[in-house]
Amino acid sequence: MKRGNSANQEKWRQIVREHGQSGLTVPDFCEKYGHPINQFKYWKQKYCKDRPDLRFVPAVAKGSVGSSHGVRDEGLTLEVGKARIRIRPGFDRALLLQAVQALGADE
Repeated sequence: MKRGNSANQEKWRQIVREHGQSGLTVPDFCEKYGHPINQFKYWKQKYCKDRPDLRFVPAVAKGSVGSSHGVRDEGLTLEVGKARIRIRPGFDRALLLQAVQALGADE
């Protein structure tokens, strides 16, 4: 493998990790930090294939949906395994991500 490719791969691995910790959506993250969205999606997919420990966590969202932001003032309840997380407008995305990841670790 060429040295430049290795450095580029590590750069994108770091960017993917930063996105995971940011709590931002992919489009918002890419726009904020100036990353081309298509390149980001390519590297995120490639990085996740290299990480078998990364997986989807089954979750069920229960609540009222219908405002222009997708959630009414009362928010919604997210069930992860046996746990329930009440999500209200203005929630901290990074904190929610950490909570879901921690709860999903038991499954």
